[in-house]
Amino acid sequence: SIDSRISVEIGVGIESTIPWIREILVNKGYGDDPISYFAKLIQKAKQYNIDFEGHALLGIPGLIEAEAMASAILTTKEMLDIDVCSVILMTTNIKQGTSLGNVLYLNNLFAPPSLHATVEVMRALHKDGYARFLPFGFAASDPALQFAEGCEECTPRILSAIDQYAKIINSSKTDEAVRYFSKADLDCDTCKPIWYDKISREIEGPKLLERIPDYVANVKQLF
Repeated sequence: SIDSRISVEIGVGIESTIPWIREILVNKGYGDDPISYFAKLIQKAKQYNIDFEGHALLGIPGLIEAEAMASAILTTKEMLDIDVCSVILMTTNIKQGTSLGNVLYLNNLFAPPSLHATVEVMRALHKDGYARFLPFGFAASDPALQFAEGCEECTPRILSAIDQYAKIINSSKTDEAVRYFSKADLDCDTCKPIWYDKISREIEGPKLLERIPDYVANVKQLF
């Protein structure tokens, strides 16, 4: 076994536990049942004091925002259910040099999700008793060309609350982090109603299977 003085943690970039989203839109494998596959690996690794950390992606190109939120919630839950030590909840941002996201963003085919999407995903997870996740992907911790945001008034306030939540979680004070987040000022009368209207219109629009052929065709034209 590994020396007890050494801490080993393996990051699992599963992004989405929904197979066809992960394989077609993210272009990652792991088969049709990645949860069972990693559950076995995790139990084996624990014998050697090795931890697994899951990675869930909020904001997958090709998905509307409501679909992206649902995928991130499900993925985070399923990873925590198989006893990963924590989940990195990565809200997509746009960085120069990241080929697909950057090119799609520059051609108006993709944008990071709203900061309100991150808040609502976190609230949904807390409501169902899931809290061992770390929100990532924001300007405060990861400079980017474009990142999740609200309006000028609420963005700094919400980012500060998310950053504080992450610090408390990192101190292994899960219950305290959830209590802090539940009391934080995370809403916005100015831009959140606009966001709700946007995702409502997206939901009423073409369904995912109807959109995929055009999305794939547009991506192929760019590369």
